[in-house]
Amino acid sequence: MLTTELVCTLKMSIKEILKTDSSKNGPDEPPNYNMQWINLYGCNPEYSNAVAKEQNENVDQATTFKGRILVEYYTIDVKHPAMKIRDIK
Repeated sequence: MLTTELVCTLKMSIKEILKTDSSKNGPDEPPNYNMQWINLYGCNPEYSNAVAKEQNENVDQATTFKGRILVEYYTIDVKHPAMKIRDIK
């Protein structure tokens, strides 16, 4: 059976993200893209109690490496910001 379950979490520094601020770029310049590998941590999959839930929701408490993802992001100054998420295919 396929279920949706939180199995890990990640932490990103807003200061690091804002270092790529593209708001000062000219109108014909592309945004300053940044790519970064981010390690994911959570609880050992053998456990499913309150401690496991806490570790999966709080990266500082997590004990088990779950994998890595490659994230690409950029910042721009817009009047109506929108979050964009793409499915992994």
